[in-house]
Amino acid sequence: MKNTKLKAGMCNFLLWIFMLLFIISTNTLVYLSSLLNFNDSSQLIFVFSLYLLVYIVSLILLAWVWRFLHKFLAIKTLPGQKILVTYEVTFEEYEKIKVFLAEVRA
Repeated sequence: MKNTKLKAGMCNFLLWIFMLLFIISTNTLVYLSSLLNFNDSSQLIFVFSLYLLVYIVSLILLAWVWRFLHKFLAIKTLPGQKILVTYEVTFEEYEKIKVFLAEVRA
């Protein structure tokens, strides 16, 4: 229960960070567009296409960083521990234990 809450909290934290970065990249694009001189209309297509390309690359980088961080920061389940039998058993008891463990794993 605690593990799932921590996992959900980490995912939400990363989501908020990347929403903030998305908003920052969008506002940067809008600000750079406001600096343009609209009297030079021949350059506007080039500049807007360049801005669009930079914006798309920044979104792709955000998605890549999201996957990279989520892969390393996501809470992973612990691997199962092996049981070490330290007492002597007969072959029949050993077979019963083996069958029981096979049923548990299935």
